[in-house]
Amino acid sequence: MSADTSKGLLSLQIEVWEVVVDHIEFNHMVSLAQCCREFRTTFSEDLLWRVNLKRRIDIHGTLRLQGLTFRQLAEEVEWALRRPSAQLARGILGSSSRDREEERPEHVLAWSQCAAFPDVVPENAQHIHCQCAAGRPCYWSSAPTEDLQSSEWLTLQLAGEVCLITSLAVHP
Repeated sequence: MSADTSKGLLSLQIEVWEVVVDHIEFNHMVSLAQCCREFRTTFSEDLLWRVNLKRRIDIHGTLRLQGLTFRQLAEEVEWALRRPSAQLARGILGSSSRDREEERPEHVLAWSQCAAFPDVVPENAQHIHCQCAAGRPCYWSSAPTEDLQSSEWLTLQLAGEVCLITSLAVHP
């Protein structure tokens, strides 16, 4: 079996393209797919878009695409990476516990004014500019326990079927 070298890149096997797309950016894949009919055919292989996408997000296991091809999902991811960040949590589905009634888990869904003043070091001074000063906590606090092995948790409802989390901030 001899390779057709007269076509250069056009004669590469799909397995070689898998290695190539693992090292190029999404926009370069799009450009290659648009440059000629043969590349459009090559880049119609959903496997190549999956390889490129795996480099950017964790897609191990079964990913429900709900009718999307990996190229379409790659386009969605690329769009999400370029737009301003947004609140991904829509609501609270559950929590391990609550210390006091007013220290509700829902408080984690909004930015606390306390977090806006991280340079204020003295205890309680950080609460001067928020509702905490008026006795209305802007935080969630779990109930105390003597069990050192216990875990505190919140279960969040996400805003969409597929959410791309690029950072997570936890503030006291």
